[in-house]
Amino acid sequence: NKDVPLPPGEGWGGGVTRLLTWTVNAFLAIVVVGLLVLQVGPRLLPYRVFDVLSGSMQPAIPVGAEVIDQAVPGPSLRVGDVITYEHPRHPGTYITHRVIAIDHTGLAPIISTRGDANGAPDPWKVQVQSTMLRVRVAIPLLGYLLGSLASPYARLVMVILVAAGAVAFVAEMWLKK
Repeated sequence: NKDVPLPPGEGWGGGVTRLLTWTVNAFLAIVVVGLLVLQVGPRLLPYRVFDVLSGSMQPAIPVGAEVIDQAVPGPSLRVGDVITYEHPRHPGTYITHRVIAIDHTGLAPIISTRGDANGAPDPWKVQVQSTMLRVRVAIPLLGYLLGSLASPYARLVMVILVAAGAVAFVAEMWLKK
């Protein structure tokens, strides 16, 4: 009963290398696709992405969520829709709140909004524009994850993972020879 040697790349070492390579490559692919969807997509397609920084929309949209908004015709908005709009008193700041009323009596419709967790409507009104942003999906915790990926520590980890993936790939190729 003699042991038969395994072909190169087989056995415990080859399997671990292959698993490591697959895992690192899958992780990096997910990160790259996610970053493309969240960072490049809004520049090319009719949607925008926003971090949720307050608890005004809890429990429907928790703090730390990422909302993906679709550009829709303003007149298509209905009471109950969740929209993201520029704060009327603080340009450059965006708010994601629910439409609670639409007043059609003036020249242009006016929207009243409120955060689900707030006891009172927002003290301002929002004029309906030709195009508005309606929330399509809220992804809990994604804002925290994206924020952490921007840290120097996370960048170092990603560089290490890329290096580990390259080493595993080279090792797998070397073991196949």
